[in-house]
Amino acid sequence: MAVEVKMPQLGLTMEEGTVTKWLKQEGDAVKAGDILLEITTDKLTSEVASEAEGILLKIVAQEGEDVPVKGILAYIGAAGEQVGGAPAAAPASAAQAAPAPKKAGKTTVAVIGGGPGGYVAAIRAAQLGGEVTLIEKNKLGGTCLNVGCIPTKAILHSAELLSEVEEMAGFGIAAEGKKVDWGKVQGKKNAITNQLVSGVTGLMKANKIKVVEGTASFASKDTLMVEKKDGSRENLSFDKIIIAAGSVPAVPPIPGVKENENCVDSTGALSFESIPKTLLVIGGGVIGIELATAYSKFGTKVTVVEAMPKLLPMMDGELTAQLRKMMEAKGIQIMTEAKVQSVEPSIVGAKVNVEAGGAVQSFEAEKVLVAVGRRTDTAALNLDAVGIENDRGRIAVNDKMETNIPNVYAIGDCLGKVMLAHVASAQGEIAAENALGEE
Repeated sequence: MAVEVKMPQLGLTMEEGTVTKWLKQEGDAVKAGDILLEITTDKLTSEVASEAEGILLKIVAQEGEDVPVKGILAYIGAAGEQVGGAPAAAPASAAQAAPAPKKAGKTTVAVIGGGPGGYVAAIRAAQLGGEVTLIEKNKLGGTCLNVGCIPTKAILHSAELLSEVEEMAGFGIAAEGKKVDWGKVQGKKNAITNQLVSGVTGLMKANKIKVVEGTASFASKDTLMVEKKDGSRENLSFDKIIIAAGSVPAVPPIPGVKENENCVDSTGALSFESIPKTLLVIGGGVIGIELATAYSKFGTKVTVVEAMPKLLPMMDGELTAQLRKMMEAKGIQIMTEAKVQSVEPSIVGAKVNVEAGGAVQSFEAEKVLVAVGRRTDTAALNLDAVGIENDRGRIAVNDKMETNIPNVYAIGDCLGKVMLAHVASAQGEIAAENALGEE
């Protein structure tokens, strides 16, 4: 006899949960303990495991549906078994039900991108009465939560703690057996990131925001074509569209960089399998200096190459001079007014040829971090097809965050200006309020 899979009660105050994502599909074989689906409550995202073995006969609750505690999510039983007097539903490859019609009187709003700009814009639009859909191609939280500010600070904090332990001897405190468990450092970083991403997921649930996983592009001025991870495509139309597509690391046209697997961007540098013995950093901006400092404290021999006359070119000269002095005292080699000419293969990892003062020097390093800045991530949006004004992907907006196309707004890194999380969040609020009739 078929077994019911029910919505679990994950807390004393939990009354319902939202089906976020099915990890198993109808017709799949299931073992006890297999993860069937992910659900979201107001506070967290959790996995639901199977308590039975058999075939997933029928999915009752579709993704995005709210289900009360103890409500039926699915049935598991023997192959071909009927559920509730009817044959099991068609396999997962069958066409999904048509989307629900637009709610009367509601302004429909699409937000492209779930980073600090996008999810804040989505929440504000929902607070103002909009029917909001957020489209995200990777993970909620964007660069900041997943591969930027948060994981970087987590690694920096581990490095800082190690440095403090080493300095304790000067205060008469002996700490024996100082060592780095890199697996645990990475595990802590990932746990912090996952917790915050789960919090954003909960905010989407609490504000009744529909989250769609996929890549969006403009089919027309008010319609988005969303390509989902399973390859299917769907056209969705909206009254207002807010672009919060974010940015990606820039890759300079240095010969040999793209061809060498030991040359990584900031995302790769946050997920090294082990601590590199040597690291050369191309770029002395914020990202390069943060990671150079962290890995130096973990014991890596670090070299920083910056094309401008000083580190952190946008910051005060007296401060950057002090920073350079402190970094060099810790053993970090710094070259300013130096340009990387090429990267070649090396037994160590990579050979980097640097021109400074009219002479070329070569450095070998196990890993090379390319941290020369970021660029807008708008190539997939099909901006030119609908006439959205942009300069090589950098979207133009006015003070209300409006593009030249009525009802289309843009915020955050995809403007190509100040690429900071709090700037994107503030712009998200402005865009959402103007989109929903505020001034």
